[in-house]
Amino acid sequence: MTPRTYVRIMDLDALRALLTAGGLTDLGDCRAELAALRAVRGMVDAREMRVLARMDEIAVTPAGSGSFPDADHAAASKKPASDADRVRRRAKVADDVPQLGAALGDGDTTGERLDIVARATSGMSPGERARFAVHGDRLRDAARDLTDREFRALVDRLAAQARDDDGVSRLERQKRAVRLRWWTDSDGMRRLDGRFDPETGLCLEARIRKAVDALFHGAGIPDGAPADPIERQHFLAAHALLALVNSAGQSAGNRNGNSNGNGNGAKGRTSTGTGTRPPTGTDATGRTADRQTTTTAGNDTPTTSDDDLGTWVGVGPNLGPDITVVIDARTFLDGRHDRTRIDIGLGLGDSGLPVETIRRWACLGTVTPVIVSADGARILLGREKRLANRHQRRALRALYTTCALCDTAFEHCDIHHLHPWETGGRTDIDNLLPLCSKHHHLAHEGGWRLRLDPDRTLRVTRQGGGETSHAPPRIRAA
Repeated sequence: MTPRTYVRIMDLDALRALLTAGGLTDLGDCRAELAALRAVRGMVDAREMRVLARMDEIAVTPAGSGSFPDADHAAASKKPASDADRVRRRAKVADDVPQLGAALGDGDTTGERLDIVARATSGMSPGERARFAVHGDRLRDAARDLTDREFRALVDRLAAQARDDDGVSRLERQKRAVRLRWWTDSDGMRRLDGRFDPETGLCLEARIRKAVDALFHGAGIPDGAPADPIERQHFLAAHALLALVNSAGQSAGNRNGNSNGNGNGAKGRTSTGTGTRPPTGTDATGRTADRQTTTTAGNDTPTTSDDDLGTWVGVGPNLGPDITVVIDARTFLDGRHDRTRIDIGLGLGDSGLPVETIRRWACLGTVTPVIVSADGARILLGREKRLANRHQRRALRALYTTCALCDTAFEHCDIHHLHPWETGGRTDIDNLLPLCSKHHHLAHEGGWRLRLDPDRTLRVTRQGGGETSHAPPRIRAA
């Protein structure tokens, strides 16, 4: 079958006969047929865009009075009504990057590739879209030649470079769009469907993966696990999520006044609780029976070791999972460039996260930034020696009862380097400041600049101008 045959055949019976024709005698024939089908699929996607655009035009004329393009599209295509918006987003991409629209019409790519571009460029200003469209020829060739993962990584990188703020405003919009819904399926099973911004979704996925390892590594697979390896992972992930939720519920109950001796206490420790036990060999929070107490990096609060799933529901700054981000030194220090390399793992590649978000993660100690040179050699491992130790946190706790900029309790704060550690800042008291999560975001993604005088008077310059001054903390009497 030749790809352009579809354009000449409008008779469905003839098209069905063509698609069911023989000739698949060897592997080469099968590969050629798949390539032809991909080309046909692209041309069909392009035609659908034109059809829906014409339906939209007719709907605003007297001849189209009373017509509803989304409903008509759903009825004729047997797709959800929301699918019409997806087709329109593809058309918008084709308008912004004409090379991709032409490639689709020629059968050199498919609508799914335009979906990737639509997601990456969502919320862009006209100027940002214009900067992205400059790469039209490169995008056309990539859409034709690269794998899906390679194409997504390229699009994310080019989109991040085109944005005025490295994607910070996009991430904030995504955070506002977080949703979770649930319903009962036809077979009586309860179903969940969630939408999460890249930062939250990455941490949630990594935490579930870590929970799977803690629950089932060495403890054996629980009864009822499917034999199929993929289905088994889904089964274990569901039980890991249940363990995390159960642990969160027990910890919340203790924080709300449980006085049975196992509560969080003054320092926010996560307790074992007495709820439903997760599968085989673990207690209610997923800990193994033999555990040891350690101090989490960057936190003066004694907690259980890294295998303790209870740290997910604690109240200190070390709530996130341990994630390794591979990033080139130039990007980490100076921001994105043409050869930026960011890999946040879990098969997600760059994921379009702002560089400032990765820097903030590094401050928290939940991320190890593996900084590499241009040739890929590791030149810096970030977490082990950069965080405030127990004595420094105690010294800061003696100075500050709260965040340096608001009333959030010190125990809920992150320790921020005013002069970034990665650019030479020292982990010394005169370079450290407790900040709540909100103000830590503002000090990174928000573009705030903080300066500490010798007497610890804090001066804050906000993005766009304007400076405020905050008096030094008062040392309390013993």
